Amino acid sequence: MRAAHSALLLAALASAPSAQSTEFSDPDFGFSITLPPGLRAADEAARARVLGDAALARNVPRADAGDQPVLHYHFWTDASTPYNRQVAIYLLDVPPPFKPDDFGAILEKDGLQLVAQESVKAAAGWLVEGTFLRPPDQVRLHKLALYLPDLFGKRHGMVTAQAFDSDWNIVKAEFRAAIESVRMQRAPPPEQVVQQMKEQAAAGGGPGKPGPRPAGAAPALDPGDWGSLQVVGSFALAALALAHMLLSGRGAR
Repeated sequence: MRAAHSALLLAALASAPSAQSTEFSDPDFGFSITLPPGLRAADEAARARVLGDAALARNVPRADAGDQPVLHYHFWTDASTPYNRQVAIYLLDVPPPFKPDDFGAILEKDGLQLVAQESVKAAAGWLVEGTFLRPPDQVRLHKLALYLPDLFGKRHGMVTAQAFDSDWNIVKAEFRAAIESVRMQRAPPPEQVVQQMKEQAAAGGGPGKPGPRPAGAAPALDPGDWGSLQVVGSFALAALALAHMLLSGRGAR
């Protein structure tokens, strides 16, 4: 029921829709994306109603955050079509909670019926595509979810884009273009990690080299010491679950 309530709140956003593609950026994360035309952005008041937390909705700039983690949430809903297009962006100073290869399985547990998954080289992210039934009316929606881990920067981002499954052939090109336009700065690996990677490459892979992947499996992201990754904190996992479910509720058609 939280998902349906959140989407109803998003439907009441006050800012005007854009008639053209929108260039959005969040400099605190070196993040940028080109959004499809006709989307309406959530202002701070709308974000507070959706998140249920006025402090989180402020999107405090890094320069003003002091020693606190920077947590930014951005939402858009459809203001010009009957397709129920919705976009959410989460940028969090929280270490990546899982490996990219596990992202699809996490969303499957959350009710997503997996269609495909792949690495997106331009964004250095992991993309999952699938469908799910929206509570409570069981209308099928189609979703793209892009996971953006920054292992050495100890932060991560996520972009979700969804619409009615029945209209997916109409909107999928503009959503894919938006995903392909995503950029997010990453922290460089420590020198010892770079040196270790060079030594492994010179030796033909070494003990850390991944084995063959099954036929049809999506390629792994490069590179990263994912073997040392730990799931950190319930907030990170809760944020990712929220990213998947928040915009799953009722929209006007």
